[in-house]
Amino acid sequence: MGYVPGFLGFREGPMLAGIAARLEIMPDVFLIDGHGLAHPRGFGVACHVGLALDKPAIGVAKSLLYGRIRKGEIVAREGDVIGRILTTPGGRKYFVSIGHRISLPTAYRIVRRSIVDGFSAPLRAAHLNSIALKRESRK
Repeated sequence: MGYVPGFLGFREGPMLAGIAARLEIMPDVFLIDGHGLAHPRGFGVACHVGLALDKPAIGVAKSLLYGRIRKGEIVAREGDVIGRILTTPGGRKYFVSIGHRISLPTAYRIVRRSIVDGFSAPLRAAHLNSIALKRESRK
């Protein structure tokens, strides 16, 4: 299935949860490159993965998919706060939202502490490893 906006959780969620379930050491929390509650259906890929693993999960997206921005927060149509925007010293923006079993203040604090040289270190490492694995599989 190709990429369809708003359905990333159905496309990649089962794969991510399956891979994570096979980890030798289970992390305390998962940072997911995608949205959590800040999603048109209120249930993004971070929710899918967190629920499947029954582990805390945080959505860390690079663009706004749903909601409006008000004073650094992502606000749903109904007025509920569904995320926060984290801006790095270099100006890069991350859209942080709850995935599963974590509060928004805690999720924001964890993502903020993960920033190294303007990037979320765990997400950057995963991205770079996936590129390397893709190159290796083409050989």
